[in-house]
Amino acid sequence: MIILDTDIMIDMLRQYPNALNWLAIIDEEEIALPGFVVFELLMGCRNKAVELNMPLYTFNEKHYSIISLLKTIRPYKKDISKA
Repeated sequence: MIILDTDIMIDMLRQYPNALNWLAIIDEEEIALPGFVVFELLMGCRNKAVELNMPLYTFNEKHYSIISLLKTIRPYKKDISKA
């Protein structure tokens, strides 16, 4: 198992070639993200959405409702019976 930190995830999300090449090499390994890494990625997305005056597509509207400048949008309708 490989545990990744936020900086590595950001490089992968930005499709940095060296990060993607490394990911291809370790493709058989199980990858884990600590909770704080997931939190940092979410906070970064939120901050960028506010900075760019763009909506954040999420079903987690409750947690983001305290951020007055952030508009949230549910991207599609969830069928709860199939969840």
